Amino acid sequence: MNPKSTLDNNGKQLLDRAQRYCATSEQCCSSVQKKLLDWGANLTTANTIVDMLVSEKYIDEARYSVAYVDSKVRHQRWGRIKIAYELRLKRIPNNVVTKAMTTVDEAAYAESLQSLTAMKLAALGNLEPHQIRTKLNTYLSSRGFTAEEINNSINQNINQ
Repeated sequence: MNPKSTLDNNGKQLLDRAQRYCATSEQCCSSVQKKLLDWGANLTTANTIVDMLVSEKYIDEARYSVAYVDSKVRHQRWGRIKIAYELRLKRIPNNVVTKAMTTVDEAAYAESLQSLTAMKLAALGNLEPHQIRTKLNTYLSSRGFTAEEINNSINQNINQ
């Protein structure tokens, strides 16, 4: 039996709307489900529509995760920890998150960390060295970089 035939007219309209929504940009199951609920669908209808969108390849969480990782590294300048955390908040399975995290463009990632460190260092002005390190560490941690990455970046920028 065709799952689309189980939908009423409102469900079919919601499906069409969700298809257009997914066609414009990559989406994950949880964001589409939330959008459907916002549009007035009940939970059962929303789940049915999401399942249909997955089977029709409108939604692909692996594809979404790779695009999300690339976007957050290049545009938001987030670190690995924050990216992985945000993907898990979107209920992306751990194995998909792990695989997507391997696609990080290392050159763009290193450039982001380096430029964030240099920018924050310039903004800190004339503080004592331990205050500078503390503030840089706090700032870069909030951006999701690991302690090792932060220490390496701070050492490179301070020793220049």
